[in-house]
Amino acid sequence: RDTILETWVPLLKEFHSNVHQMSSSVASKKPVTNTASGSTESKVDGVRESKAALRTEIRSKLKSLSQEQVEDESFATWSRIESLPAYKAAKTVGIFLSMPKGEINTDQLLVDVQNDVEKSLFVPRVGLNFEKCDMDLVRVVSGDNVGECDEISLSKKEELFYHAWPRNKWRIPEPPMSDEDLVAKAGDLDVLLVPGVAFDKSGGRLGHGKGYYDRFIERMRSNHGCDGKSTSLKKPYLIGVGLSPQLLEAEGLDEDRLVPTLGHDYQMDHLLFPHCSIEIVPLCNYE
Repeated sequence: RDTILETWVPLLKEFHSNVHQMSSSVASKKPVTNTASGSTESKVDGVRESKAALRTEIRSKLKSLSQEQVEDESFATWSRIESLPAYKAAKTVGIFLSMPKGEINTDQLLVDVQNDVEKSLFVPRVGLNFEKCDMDLVRVVSGDNVGECDEISLSKKEELFYHAWPRNKWRIPEPPMSDEDLVAKAGDLDVLLVPGVAFDKSGGRLGHGKGYYDRFIERMRSNHGCDGKSTSLKKPYLIGVGLSPQLLEAEGLDEDRLVPTLGHDYQMDHLLFPHCSIEIVPLCNYE
């Protein structure tokens, strides 16, 4: 028996010692960091920082434009739109009402579409819930027709149909609360004019950072049928518009600059500026 004890006791001690070491090793290990997730978050943060810097740069350039330059560039831009097949064929057109400063003025085009008997005009309404950052487009009823005119001057804003409308926190007029039947639904809009801070020649768009248009476009291009299934629509045709400083170009570089984008940012179908009209080769197929 003594011989047996002499054999097994050292073995048992060694076993317990090994178990203790293993337990200590496991307890001392730190959680593994998900490096892939961390890398993705870092990339997103980098894009957001680049977007913020570009907004600052472009807004500074826009401030240098005189009101006369804005009016001239706006007129030059709208003189090009009639040549676009998508616009000419459109029966329903969504157009934003311009901010007081730093943006292309849409007055002339609003009047043209409202006076076109073959087109229906839709304008944005964003004041329902600012916290949600959501937007509707509402059809302007024919009773708001402003009558025939050849050209609208920026100094005659008080004559336009939206003069009596309430203004949101950005001082942009919005249609009053109306019949929900006038609110655009998926598939209703043929063409949508899209504002932005900057655009690139690949159709990339930099918005103001709230996501109003990206969310709206997502809703308009997603059609939920009676069976609950969702299909993708090509409509509306997206026309990005702006003033000359808002189109990113080479500026001495070998290649044109690009707008920093993330997965939820929509590519434009066409770009329209005072000095150029660019049809975009799509990156995606919405069929």
